[in-house]
Amino acid sequence: MTRNAYILTAAALLLAPAAGLAQGAISLNVWPPKIELTAMPGESRTGIINVDNKGSAVARVAAYIADVGMDRSGNLSFPEGGSLPFSCEPWLLINPEQFNLAQGSSQQVRYTLRVPPDAAGSYLASIFFQTRPEDRPFATGSAISARIGSMLIVTVPGGGTKSAELISLGARQSPDGKGTQVELGIRNKGNVMLRPSGTIEIKSEAGWTVEKFSFNADKQAVLPFSERLFPIPISATVEPGAYRLISTVDYGGRELLAAETKINLVAATPLPAAKAAKAVDKGKTGRPRAEPRGESARAPKASQEEISALLAQGTKLYSAGDYQQALAVWQRALKADPGNSTASRNLARTREKIEALKKAKQGG
Repeated sequence: MTRNAYILTAAALLLAPAAGLAQGAISLNVWPPKIELTAMPGESRTGIINVDNKGSAVARVAAYIADVGMDRSGNLSFPEGGSLPFSCEPWLLINPEQFNLAQGSSQQVRYTLRVPPDAAGSYLASIFFQTRPEDRPFATGSAISARIGSMLIVTVPGGGTKSAELISLGARQSPDGKGTQVELGIRNKGNVMLRPSGTIEIKSEAGWTVEKFSFNADKQAVLPFSERLFPIPISATVEPGAYRLISTVDYGGRELLAAETKINLVAATPLPAAKAAKAVDKGKTGRPRAEPRGESARAPKASQEEISALLAQGTKLYSAGDYQQALAVWQRALKADPGNSTASRNLARTREKIEALKKAKQGG
């Protein structure tokens, strides 16, 4: 019995599909791999897609049209039948629909797009080219078939609606279990494809920016009437602790989208409590060790409210450019709470800033 194995190569929705496909004797190229058109309501457009056979055998090719869908993780699907609300599959005709390609030969496939008079917004479809194995009724083994697509994105101006909302903002462990990632969810409520971008800030409870990074710098898409979750890795240099997560997103509409939430980052691989206590209580020899001199001095000498007030004061002074006063406040905070990592980190950064300003002044 012959078993058919199908190999799919298509666009990742930036949208930029692979231009070639190779599998054994099969090797097809299509160009262009992505077609972006602006067409007015009621307008007809035509174009050509080139299909090349780079393989070592004759390729029997069938052309057909499919929708383009996407799940919340950005994975593409290609249902047939023009069932999606933003499908332009019913508007398309292609010719020829079947052809043979000799080794090293090319075929031009013409498409015709007829936009309905009431269309507005963004529409998508994919024109696929699938090879068909030769009929071998008495053969055994696998008959390899493959398909490769050219993505079509149509923008119909006039009447399109750009509307979006943030549906989620939080942090969770990365799928590989080796780190933490921010997860931002966006719902496209309009009929225009969106490519949102923006920034995400991680701030300490005292208001100090710990990390700031761009969101969706490569302009991945959110399809009309769809939701998409965007994962953004958090740097390993961000220490465990409580933070505020702030996002600002520009989706091309009239307003910016903003959201804020609290997160608590924990160590990626924390020790069990019993082992952690054992590691603290014993030295390298495994024998109980005496508490190092000055260890008790690391306990806070002020209330948490007083320490938080000092941290907030230092942040305010630093933001205002009063680095010497900020330095003095960080020192007071560290003296009040010797084990405070935020005060220690901010103290070091402020010293670096003062030194940099001194060098710049000397250089001038």
